[in-house]
Amino acid sequence: MQVFFEVTGNMFAFILLDDTNEIEPYYAHLLLHLTDELRQAGYTLEMRHDRNFDLTNVDGFLVSGALGSDFELLQSLTVPVVIYGTEPVIPSVDIANKAGTQLATNTLLDAGYARLIYLGIDMSEPFVVNREVGYRDAMLTAGRTTEIYHLPNDEHAAQAFLAGLKPVWQHRDCGCDRPIGIRCIAGWS
Repeated sequence: MQVFFEVTGNMFAFILLDDTNEIEPYYAHLLLHLTDELRQAGYTLEMRHDRNFDLTNVDGFLVSGALGSDFELLQSLTVPVVIYGTEPVIPSVDIANKAGTQLATNTLLDAGYARLIYLGIDMSEPFVVNREVGYRDAMLTAGRTTEIYHLPNDEHAAQAFLAGLKPVWQHRDCGCDRPIGIRCIAGWS
């Protein structure tokens, strides 16, 4: 890890703005790896979960769950800020959301799934849009019809929706001999 600014407190703050009832458990892995890397470079990682960006003894912020409404504040901070996500005006890191969803959709198509249902989050953040584009592109390339549902970013809402779909997605009930694929883009269990 290279540091390109003056170190004052040897601490980074990880700001988790996501609702912890709605996020995937992969954050635990992300935090463990960040902690290990920062410790090797002589830093500590402090966890925070609010929008109080206290700069005392902080050399930078790693922010997860930032929304468009947060960007003005994040840009005004006097220490480096990196967000987990996609934003052209703030340094950011993210996965290839479009490519990942396209790959997952193609894998289901190649496996012979009769019908692919896409469950997306009902919000217009870039990662949401990119994931849906990946699904749409794969389906269009394959000459298949898309079936897209937008749900709140809430595990219980997703479970209720899937419970209502259950008779439809069980392949023996759909009048075909191939299974139904469901692609969810959030961390719903």
